[in-house]
Amino acid sequence: MNITVTPVNDAPVAVAKAASASDPTNFTRNLVLIAGNNQNAGAVLEACDSSDIDNSILSYAWYQGANAMPFSTAAHANISLSVGSYTVTLVTSDGIATASDTITVTVFTPCDCVKELAAKVQAARLKATDRDYLLARLDAACSAFAKRDFNKGVHQLELFQTRVDSKVAPTDPATAQVLDAEAQKIINAVSAR
Repeated sequence: MNITVTPVNDAPVAVAKAASASDPTNFTRNLVLIAGNNQNAGAVLEACDSSDIDNSILSYAWYQGANAMPFSTAAHANISLSVGSYTVTLVTSDGIATASDTITVTVFTPCDCVKELAAKVQAARLKATDRDYLLARLDAACSAFAKRDFNKGVHQLELFQTRVDSKVAPTDPATAQVLDAEAQKIINAVSAR
């Protein structure tokens, strides 16, 4: 009696990740970026955790949205995305079978992020005078960013942080820490442009 064993091919596993071009080691599956120039932001796409149990050499293809043509066929890709929300799909192939994995990348303007910070200020339990001052600084920052006066926008955020540190931190350090950190993220993104 002869037994014939026919090898089977197992499909590869696709694992897509993305990171900010300014922080290319902090990968995630739902990347949020700030377009420090009000137009676009850079991202790094990574497929290095994709694998094939059969140890076949993998090929890669990256697709944006419903596009039928890949924008890259590298395991590691650098891209620039305009302000907006995107789905990015990685398709891996071992030459016989394929697998896919989809991630999201969202690019906001600095003003979009300032508006999110303003909502946190509105929701916080603050004295009316402190809330009004902080919101005025955020409004001025957003206005400056919209006019592409990035230095003025950053300065307004720094004034915001100073007021948070002097008026909010002594009575509510947890809220102050959140507000400061959010403002600093925007400052860092705009300063890196």
